[in-house]
Amino acid sequence: MRYGYVRTSTNKQHTDRQIDELEGCCDKVYIEDGVSARKKNRPVFQEIYAKLKAGDEFVVISYDRRSVPQWRGLTLLMT
Repeated sequence: MRYGYVRTSTNKQHTDRQIDELEGCCDKVYIEDGVSARKKNRPVFQEIYAKLKAGDEFVVISYDRRSVPQWRGLTLLMT
């Protein structure tokens, strides 16, 4: 399964480009609006993370949308 993820820090950010790209290559696209990457409680991300199985893919268009700092996101995804 290929999961797409879009996150915005505020509800005023535009996500159309990211969503269009992800819908073209992912089985399901999840959107998390108005949630800072610095917050540990990101329910949509946690939902996807809980579903991931061996062979699944987690896709983001802009890596900074996944987490801050990026090294923390890489560490999380590699475990």
